[in-house]
Amino acid sequence: MKARISKSHSRCQTSGKGFTLIEVVIAIFIGSLVLITLYASFFQIIKSKEIAESELELYHESRVIMSRLSEDLASIYARGNVYDNNSNFISAIPVLEGYPEGDQSFIRFTSLSRDPGLNEKDSDQALVTYFTVKDDETGLYKLYRSENPYFADDSNIVSYPISENIILFKLNYMDGIIIDDANFSDSWNTNERGKVPDLVELTLVLKSPRDEEVEFRTLIKLRQIY
Repeated sequence: MKARISKSHSRCQTSGKGFTLIEVVIAIFIGSLVLITLYASFFQIIKSKEIAESELELYHESRVIMSRLSEDLASIYARGNVYDNNSNFISAIPVLEGYPEGDQSFIRFTSLSRDPGLNEKDSDQALVTYFTVKDDETGLYKLYRSENPYFADDSNIVSYPISENIILFKLNYMDGIIIDDANFSDSWNTNERGKVPDLVELTLVLKSPRDEEVEFRTLIKLRQIY
């Protein structure tokens, strides 16, 4: 009888299991580490996604600038010839004039790229200008595009920024279509040169979300109109 009671008591002692305070603390500590790691990884993924999306927007922005300027320059025309049919006509406003403004570039030219809108009687001709304005808060430049369909009347100018991330907007003008033989210049005036440039080299440097300088470059071919 005593042996049976002793055996039963022994079984009760060995079957009673639980967690000690140290085990609970260790479990909480390990769980916290796992949660912190998951939390950090989650926000790192979100941050990487946001940076990737911002960089894609930067590339899209550069394509928009290049496409818009290319379209405008492809539609360049000698304004005086439209009315006078005179190939020697020299307008008071050059067909194209471009020059450096500090480190940046300025360009103004007559173009037929304007969209007058549906059911409007305005012409598709306009005096198109690209210029930069420095933002003192960011230290970057805003690139503006403006168009004036009435030339002499400045009250009708429509101007808007097409980029606010400009570090450099640089234009070089080329006389000749073979790059090795072409003459490069950072300024051009059709009244002085007697022609439009054969090529315009556009260099864009934009600031990325990582504060990096990203450079884009393209060549724009112009049709000779004289």
